[in-house]
Amino acid sequence: MLPSTHIADVEKSMRYAQESDDRIVFKRFDVSVEGDHRSHTVSYDEGLWTCDCEGYEHNNYCGHTMTMERVLGEMVRLGELAIAESSGEAVPATAQA
Repeated sequence: MLPSTHIADVEKSMRYAQESDDRIVFKRFDVSVEGDHRSHTVSYDEGLWTCDCEGYEHNNYCGHTMTMERVLGEMVRLGELAIAESSGEAVPATAQA
């Protein structure tokens, strides 16, 4: 028999999961995305996506960051701006399609 505290924790976790839009906010994380030729590290930090691939270096977005936006959907904020280091211009962190 499970202790009552464990049962209460399970019930709470179910409620939190159902209310995830109001309770869970992704702040920052890193993931590995297996590309066609090698793995790439994609990072998310307070709405800003980055990737270690050449495409991201040139465009400030890439297929790897867009993949993560599609996978996570509305669980992360989209459309944040990044500052391109070379030009100083504000550009979309990922392409909005």
